[in-house]
Amino acid sequence: STLGIDLAGLEFDTLIAASLVSKDGNRINLKFLSEFYLNQPMPTFKETVTDRGYKNFAQVPVADAIAYACTDAHQTFLLKPILEKLLEENNMTKLFYDLEMPTNQVLYLMEKEGIFVDTHELKDLKIKVDQRLGVIKQEIMSLLPENLIDINLNSPKQLEDLLFNKLQLIPVKKTTGKTGYSTDYEVLLELAKVHPVPGLIIKYRELFKLKSTYVDAFFDYINPKTSKIHTTFSQTSVATGRLASSDPNMQNIPVEQIYSDINIRSIFKAPENHIFISADYSQIELRVLAHFSQDKNLLQAFKENQDIHAITAAGLFDVQADKITREQREFGKRINF
Repeated sequence: STLGIDLAGLEFDTLIAASLVSKDGNRINLKFLSEFYLNQPMPTFKETVTDRGYKNFAQVPVADAIAYACTDAHQTFLLKPILEKLLEENNMTKLFYDLEMPTNQVLYLMEKEGIFVDTHELKDLKIKVDQRLGVIKQEIMSLLPENLIDINLNSPKQLEDLLFNKLQLIPVKKTTGKTGYSTDYEVLLELAKVHPVPGLIIKYRELFKLKSTYVDAFFDYINPKTSKIHTTFSQTSVATGRLASSDPNMQNIPVEQIYSDINIRSIFKAPENHIFISADYSQIELRVLAHFSQDKNLLQAFKENQDIHAITAAGLFDVQADKITREQREFGKRINF
């Protein structure tokens, strides 16, 4: 306030500006920018909170919290003219003020609104997942000697011992560090051809990941006042400029269902008298590619409204596009991108 300027939101403005002009898109936090452009190190969150044994910033003594916050504001103020100049030099001023900053306001409103979670359905989902995990574990144990019933199916080391020592299956490959034999998905898939246990372990892992990453974790993110999850959206954390979601990540919730009665997305509900709608660009990256490359095949496919992924798959598998299976189309899609 002594500077006579409004510092509210300035730090995030600075980070967005930095993300547009940074040569190292993965490192645009304020601490890095201060050291890089001003040669002035700043106290980090880790030094101020974690290293001193505090659980969160609320436990930091007021005097230390003031010093930390004032340093953030001051260094942001010093960086502003530097980054404004870089925006001008890179012809990005219009992009910054006309697109990035208005988008920032939209994202704030999205975060504030949140998404409603049906906690009753989430609890039912947790029960279903736990029951299904128990059934799979029982199936696995029924195929093992009695002295192995206490094995931890989430321990790669114990699984390695089970598969290659106890069950005498032939190892497929070593771990990344070459210290043992891998039990990753590809290995289990190969081993499942000769023994039922690896295939059951794949099922167990997929379901357990669903449980730990989503079902169990979501309980901690639901706001007790709103019954909603209020994720954080970021314009600056991904080097490509793509929007990111964190705490929790709401952009990678599975669409595919491992089991018909276990659907993670079913816990999210639209408010009363509202509905969800889904909107998506149709293969936007490939359309941009077609425009800049002027590739005849791509241009023709889009002009005729053809399925570009199916066409690619047809070429790869030497079959007609209308005969392509779902799995083949997915492979064609991966090749395209």
